[in-house]
Amino acid sequence: MLADQNDPRGVQGWLAVFLILLGLAAPAIWLYRLVRGMNNSPNTALALGDRWPLLQALEWGLTIACVLGCWFIVYRLFYVRIRRSVVIAIAGIWVVNLGGFLCEAMILLGMTGTPLQGFLDNGGTGQFFRPIVFNLVWAAYLLKSRRVQNTYPAGGARAEVFE
Repeated sequence: MLADQNDPRGVQGWLAVFLILLGLAAPAIWLYRLVRGMNNSPNTALALGDRWPLLQALEWGLTIACVLGCWFIVYRLFYVRIRRSVVIAIAGIWVVNLGGFLCEAMILLGMTGTPLQGFLDNGGTGQFFRPIVFNLVWAAYLLKSRRVQNTYPAGGARAEVFE
């Protein structure tokens, strides 16, 4: 179905909010959590001894991968105006947000030897459910929004990058 000229289209409204959250807020949160975790862990550094640099490297690598993943999704939605970009964005937010959390949990649990229950008791449960709620809300928006449907047409036709 072709969109009416009066239908919303382009990166505006809630779509713009999503891109700002994903391109600016999410990377800032990832970096804040990394720096806070590295600076507030003197006991962890002592307990890990020689493994502390490995934990730091893994955490930095994961954070950089997640930030780059966020930026790729934003790039894709901003510049590649085809329906496949929406599919990539939905899959991407699940990989970055939930996958990033699960990777971080495995790294921390594996490196520190903390039991899973201890991790969950120290805020791990909330950290697990936040990305799920975020992903469900934004995936639903990307699938149902008239603006998203008009901005990213189906059928592989390329829309204009700038309107």
